Amino acid sequence: MKKRETLEAFLRDQVHKQGVLLEGIAEQNRATIEAVQASRTALEERIDRFDRESRERDSVLEATIKTTRAEVGELKNDVSQLGIGLAALNGEVVGLKTDVAGLKTDVAGLKTDVAGLKTDVAGLKTDVRELKVGVQQNSVDIRELSARVAVVERLDERVAALERRAG
Repeated sequence: MKKRETLEAFLRDQVHKQGVLLEGIAEQNRATIEAVQASRTALEERIDRFDRESRERDSVLEATIKTTRAEVGELKNDVSQLGIGLAALNGEVVGLKTDVAGLKTDVAGLKTDVAGLKTDVAGLKTDVRELKVGVQQNSVDIRELSARVAVVERLDERVAALERRAG
């Protein structure tokens, strides 16, 4: 019986030790569960914060994308208008090139006319020189004629005086 009592005492002691051990394990499990729950709560709060921040960034990005799309639309319209303006300018350039070609032709004609006028002016200068010489010769002739007329007038006066005496 003593063995039995010793065995029972041993078993009680083992059961008690196991109970203490199980209580320790249970306590560790509770502490682990609390730590896991605290970590989970912290992680959920962190995830919620990241989600809020992400949604805020998404809202900002969405607004930026809308604004950018609108600006791109405006830029496309501006580019289209510039294309139309460029086409009009190209048409004007073609017209100006045609005008320039016409002006070049006109200038060439004017150069020909100027060359002809230079020739005409040179001829006129020669004519003027010849006229000057002629005028100078006429002036000499007029002086000579004036001298002869003066001689003739004196002769007429003498003839008239002789005719009065004679007559």
